[in-house]
Amino acid sequence: MNNEIVKQEKLFNKYQEKIKNKNINKFKSNRIKGFEKSSFLVLDSKEGFDNNAINDFEEIKNLQNRLNKLLEEYKNNNSSVIDKTREYSKVISKSNKYSNKNIRFNTGEVCYVTNQGIAKWIPSTAILDSIAGKKGCPTREYIDVGIDWKPEYNNAGTIIPTEPPLLAGTPMTMGEACGNAGKNVYVSELNKMGYIDSNDLLLEYPADMIKGSDQYKVIENTDSDGNNFGGMPMQNSNVEQCKRACSASERCGGFVFDRTNNNCWLKNNNMYPVNSKNKFQGLDLYLRLPKVENNASCSKEIMEIDSISWENYKKSSRNMTKDTICGLAKVTEPGMNVKNNLKTEIADVAKEIIDRINILGNSSTGLDSNMEKTKSQLLNNIEIYKKINEEYSKNKNTYAVNISGILTDSDSNVLQENYNYMFWSILAIGLIIIIMNMKNKND
Repeated sequence: MNNEIVKQEKLFNKYQEKIKNKNINKFKSNRIKGFEKSSFLVLDSKEGFDNNAINDFEEIKNLQNRLNKLLEEYKNNNSSVIDKTREYSKVISKSNKYSNKNIRFNTGEVCYVTNQGIAKWIPSTAILDSIAGKKGCPTREYIDVGIDWKPEYNNAGTIIPTEPPLLAGTPMTMGEACGNAGKNVYVSELNKMGYIDSNDLLLEYPADMIKGSDQYKVIENTDSDGNNFGGMPMQNSNVEQCKRACSASERCGGFVFDRTNNNCWLKNNNMYPVNSKNKFQGLDLYLRLPKVENNASCSKEIMEIDSISWENYKKSSRNMTKDTICGLAKVTEPGMNVKNNLKTEIADVAKEIIDRINILGNSSTGLDSNMEKTKSQLLNNIEIYKKINEEYSKNKNTYAVNISGILTDSDSNVLQENYNYMFWSILAIGLIIIIMNMKNKND
C-alpha cells in the first residue's frame, strides 16, 4: 500500500549492511585518540602577560572547566539515550518471544503483550473469553515468564523484569482488538484513519492530515455513479494516464475506467465509499488510496481494516497531530531535549572562550608562541574528527526513516556509533573555529 516506506526500509537496510561491512573499529580507536582534557586549550604559561591578560587567562581556564563539565554531561546523556534505544530495540524486536502473545506469571495473572512490548493485564476470565482468538488477539495459550506478579505491573509505564523486559500498559477491556501497534489503520467504508500506539490504543487522524496518494485499489466490474469532474470522460485513455490525472488533483478520489472504449471518468471525494457502488460489466472502479502527513517519527505504513475492527479498538482520548511523536522518538524525547540544550550551552561557552582568546591575542605577542604546540596538536587531531564528521554527515539522512518500525537488536549498535560521531564532531567544529581565529591573529 505504501511504496515510500518500502523504499525507506530498503535504504535503511542497505546503509546498515554498509556500516556493518566497514571497519568501524577504525573510528572507535581514532575517535577519542588525541582528545584529552589536557590537550584542549592548554595555556599553562602566563609569562609576558599583563594583569588584565592574566585575568582573561584565568577566565579562560574557568570556561574550559565549565566546557569540560558540559561535554561530560553531553556524553553521559548520549549514553543514556543509547541505553534506552538498545532496550527499546529489544522490546520491539520481531524476535521478542512475547510479541502478540499471552504471558502468565507464577501467581496466575495473565497479560497480553502487544507487538511493541507493552504488557496489558487481563483482569478477568470474562475479558479473556471476549478476546481469546478474536480480533487479532492470541488464543488461550500462554508463555510462563517465571516471575511473580506485583501490583505495580498494573501501572502503565512500569518496567516488568522479564527477559527481554516489558513495559506495563493499560488493562485489556471487553472485546478489545489486538495487533497493528505502531501502524496506521484505514477504514475505507468510514473514510477514517488512525494510529495504533504501542499500547494498542487508537488515535484518530483529523481530515487535514489525510491526503490522496498515487496508489490505487481496483474493484473490477464495478461503477460508482455521479461525482464526475467536468469535461469527462477522458477519451482514448489508458489506466496509467487516468491515474496520473487523478493524482494531480487533491480533489480526486478515484476514477472509473471503461475497458471496452478506453474512456475514464475522474471523480471527486464524494464517490464510493462516501456514496454507493454497483456492479457494471466492463467498468473497473479505481479507489485512490490515502497517505498520512504525520510526524517524521511515526510510521507511514497504512493497514486497511474493516469497520468492525475499527470499532473494537480501544480509543484514546487524544487525536493525532503533526506534533505527536511515536515509538523510539517518544522514548528518547527527554534525553534528546537535554542534548539540544547542552549543545546550545557548549556553543555559547566555546564562543566566549574564542572571544577571550582574541583579547589575549591583542594583549601580547607571546600568545602565538605559547599556543604554537597546542595549535599543531589540534590541527593533527582535527583530521581524525573531520573523517568521523564526514562519515556521519554522509549517512545521517538515512536515519530520517521511521526507526521505530524497522529497528532490530543489531541496529542499536549502528545508532550508538552515530551518537558518538555527533558528540565528537561537535568538538571538532569548536576546535576548527578556535584555530581559525588563532590563524587570523598570526596572519
